[in-house]
Amino acid sequence: MVIYFRAYLALSDMVDMPTRCIGKVAIVTALKVESEAIRSHLKNIRMLRESGYFMGDFIFNDSLLEVVFVEAGAHNPETATATMELLHSYHPDVALFVGIAGGLKEVNKGDVVVVDQVFAAEYGKVKEEISPTIHVQRSSHTLLKYSKYICHTENWIHRLTEVAGTRKRAPDAIIGHIISGEKVIKDKTSEYSKYCLKSYPWAIAVEEEGYGFLTAAHTTPQIDAIVIRGISDLCDDKDATKGEGWQKEAAENAAAFAFELLRAYGIIREEKQPKDEIIHQGEVVSTESVSQVEDEKLKQDLLAQIPLLEDQRRRIRLEATSKIVSYLVNPIGAKKALDIGLPHHLMKCVSTGKNDIKYNSLLALRSIIEHCGVIDSVDGNLIDLLLECLVYPDEQIVDLSRVTLNYIIYNGGAKLVLDKIPISDNTKKALHSIDLLSLIITISQQNPDLREAAIEKLYQFIPSPSREVRRKAIQAIEHFITTDIFNDLMDTGIISVLKEQLKDDGAISGDDIERLLVHIIQKAGIEEYLLTIKGDESWSLKWKLASSLQEGIKKISPQEVAQTDIFPHIIDWLSSDKYAVCSGAASIVNDIVLRSDRDDIGFVVSKLKESGTLEKIIELLSREDPDVQIFGLAVISNIIGKGKKEVFVDVNVIEPLRHCESSTNEQVKNQASRILSYLLTGTTSVK
Repeated sequence: MVIYFRAYLALSDMVDMPTRCIGKVAIVTALKVESEAIRSHLKNIRMLRESGYFMGDFIFNDSLLEVVFVEAGAHNPETATATMELLHSYHPDVALFVGIAGGLKEVNKGDVVVVDQVFAAEYGKVKEEISPTIHVQRSSHTLLKYSKYICHTENWIHRLTEVAGTRKRAPDAIIGHIISGEKVIKDKTSEYSKYCLKSYPWAIAVEEEGYGFLTAAHTTPQIDAIVIRGISDLCDDKDATKGEGWQKEAAENAAAFAFELLRAYGIIREEKQPKDEIIHQGEVVSTESVSQVEDEKLKQDLLAQIPLLEDQRRRIRLEATSKIVSYLVNPIGAKKALDIGLPHHLMKCVSTGKNDIKYNSLLALRSIIEHCGVIDSVDGNLIDLLLECLVYPDEQIVDLSRVTLNYIIYNGGAKLVLDKIPISDNTKKALHSIDLLSLIITISQQNPDLREAAIEKLYQFIPSPSREVRRKAIQAIEHFITTDIFNDLMDTGIISVLKEQLKDDGAISGDDIERLLVHIIQKAGIEEYLLTIKGDESWSLKWKLASSLQEGIKKISPQEVAQTDIFPHIIDWLSSDKYAVCSGAASIVNDIVLRSDRDDIGFVVSKLKESGTLEKIIELLSREDPDVQIFGLAVISNIIGKGKKEVFVDVNVIEPLRHCESSTNEQVKNQASRILSYLLTGTTSVK
């Protein structure tokens, strides 16, 4: 059976007892008044014991949608967390945020705003004044298409009469942009209000949760998501509306629109579970006859648009792409489009059209991919096109391209995308490439070869000439160190990769790479680290490796450190004629000694002596460099201070100390004298 959206009104009056569930819906709210409005549209409300969520049945025609709803609380971070948890535990087909908002312009109290785009108001750069950094999330284009139709009907208002009784006024439904921030706008004269109105002049309402909701929802691209808001107050008379009950009415209005949208959504889904007969143009006709007629008509309609896509007049091309998007809401339409080769023509429109034509063409391509499957509808040319769109100046096109690529990756096309990701010197393109690689690495746990290839490609961004790109690549690797992907990083030689970068005088990433090495030491242990740093390295690299090692062992007990193969490396570094290398090695020894308690110190000192490390420390005293001598004296002083004076009984330390006593450096001279006095007489305290 085929039901197109134009059959919606004819079907809307059919009421039968529900016989089957055709889908799962998640609804998120912020306030109790909003969740109560949701409850009023549901039957058979119950709690899911395993999760604590509430579920109800939304019944229409002879079908029902299962609806799980949660009251997440206010603000974007809390909403994002609650939404993520709900989606991951319940796995719905569609998700909605339904609630109230404050009106900025072009709306009245009680109106419903169906949100096209949500702009995050908290992002910006502070110079002489705050300059906004545009961060935007968009509702599902499929649900927006349904919503545009509903906005021009009165069906949702009739639902209000059923649920909420007499209304103060007949509300309007508007599709528009909103601002989402962490502050409440009380009036248009405040500094924050002026900033928002100036920075986001296209916004008609303001709220605190929509951006977080859509951000979380878009982590699962196969879920359609939308934000619906009822206007409870206006920013220039907020105080005047207290006590008038507009919050309740606004919440009920938003809920009424939301459930009318769900009914439209459900009717479209019914085609996957066909009936024997349907209502078509006022008559009962057979499913088979409608399918044949509608299939052929749809094919001809799509074919008729192809020459219009080649037209050089912008208006003609825009109308054609808009029609194609509406045809492809239905999976049958998407399949027909693929069969007649429409993606090729749409890709040409993306490459050559103006912004609105590009956007519509991308929407159409996205519908084909969703309905026809990644493997059947995606090729290398389309991947190349989407990657190019990531650096396009228009943020909407960038966002849609990114979401589409994410969808392809999630749904079996990760290898297709991986093969096309460029190692580019273009900063913006490289940053997007790192995001895509990170996603591929995250979702490819069942494909070790794919994950390894993605990790190795990620490594290629570490030596980028752009500091921003280097930093992002390193941050991605740093994140994976804390996950189960860490073993894959070790298998692909992450330490060797980082060491190669450190060889370049540390100018490439320096501190960031050393920080990564510290995390690796603490995660993998010293032995894994030591295995990869053997070799005849430059003094500069030895210094950086020693510095990372010293920081990395701070969370490992001294006895555990002493049990490893660390001391041969220490001896090698102590033998260096470079101050930075030998002082770094002496600092590691000193750190181990200082952190040793009464139970550890005996074992640690015995290992220092047995390995020959203590002998190398004493040799530092015979150097002519007072800075090096100070490090050697510090280790000896702290060993004695830990109560292990006896270790020097059969070790030749007196002569090197006498050498230091003759130094012209007062600090070296005084410290050597104190140590000698204590070793020889036991009467002078060592500090």
